[in-house]
Amino acid sequence: NRHYVDRIKIEFLRKPKNTVVLHGVDIRPDIQAIREGRAMRDGPYYVINGRYYEVHEGGTTYPVQGPGFVTLDRGASRALGIYNSLGETSEAERMLDREGISPEQRQAARNVRAS
Repeated sequence: NRHYVDRIKIEFLRKPKNTVVLHGVDIRPDIQAIREGRAMRDGPYYVINGRYYEVHEGGTTYPVQGPGFVTLDRGASRALGIYNSLGETSEAERMLDREGISPEQRQAARNVRAS
C-alpha cells in the first residue's frame, strides 16, 4: 500500500529510490498471481503483466518497474509526500526550499500526482 501515489505522505520513509504505483493501476491481481505461482521468474524478480516485483525475505512483495510504475529519487519522493500532505501550497514550497528539493524533483512529484 505504501507505494500508491496517494498514500505517500509527509512522514513517508524515504529510500534512495522509490517505485510509485500510478493512479488507476491495480496491482492486487499481480500480487495474487505471484502468490499462486503464475508469474514468470527473471532472476530475483517476478514478472506479471510486464511489471517486475521483488519479494522481501519476510514475504512482502513490492513493485520495481514496468507499466504503471514510476521510480522517484529521494527528493522527488519527499516532494510527493509533502504535496500529498499539504497540497501544492506556499507552505509546501517553503518546506521543500528548506530541505533543498530541486525544481526538477518537485516537477517529478507533480507529474506523478497528475497521472
